[in-house]
Amino acid sequence: MCAAQKIKKAETRLEFMQIIRRHCVPLHAVAIDRETAGGLKYTGGSALLWETMEGRFFVTACHVWRGLMALVEKSVGKYILVRYDMEGILRIVTPILIDECEELDLAVFTFDGIDDFHPQGKAFLRTLNWPTAPAQSGEMIVGCGYPGDARFYRNGQWEQQIVFWAHKHCTVSNSGRRLLLDGQTGKGRASYFTSARPKKFGLAGISGAPLFVLRDTLDWVGIVRSGSGGPPNDYSIQATPSGFIGPDGRILKV
Repeated sequence: MCAAQKIKKAETRLEFMQIIRRHCVPLHAVAIDRETAGGLKYTGGSALLWETMEGRFFVTACHVWRGLMALVEKSVGKYILVRYDMEGILRIVTPILIDECEELDLAVFTFDGIDDFHPQGKAFLRTLNWPTAPAQSGEMIVGCGYPGDARFYRNGQWEQQIVFWAHKHCTVSNSGRRLLLDGQTGKGRASYFTSARPKKFGLAGISGAPLFVLRDTLDWVGIVRSGSGGPPNDYSIQATPSGFIGPDGRILKV
């Protein structure tokens, strides 16, 4: 399953997409704003649902977490809103920050009652208590996320669509602290699934989304820091390796 050429087959693309989308969720804060469509103002990004022997967590980008908290603190209805593909919305009234690191752009949080949380169509990614081998240049990287431009207000409700990407190789920085997926070189390609199909949309909102590498298994190897450009071509994605996050949700400071 890890052979790069297999990602070209439609049935294989769909298989991997269904697996990775189960672990990725849109993560938003919302506030009442009468001047916007639907009367609500959103901010946020994407997140990974992650489970180890030491707990269950949401893993996202630090700037996403801080943006969520900034809007929540200013809003009348103080909550984080997570909108799932199949279940609608969940209000997390009391998020509990486990750790954050601005330099690595990582944040990990949980909430009371997360052990009883079983979202329809989603699942917590279960990993061992030691890090996955980091991504290497030349490996096939796949991922998905929820761009803000792919959020639509129609028929009285919000719809959040998803974008997928696959790259024939990634570039790893000399420090090992950053991954780069560069669609502008022609060595990667993104696909998106929306009811309304714009010719091109920005990637703002995919921050915090997980990256996976295709090996004998599908290994989690990173969290998106930023995306720029427009799918399916002329875009790039930067990420932080997942090995900086311990099984207790604590982040290795640099």
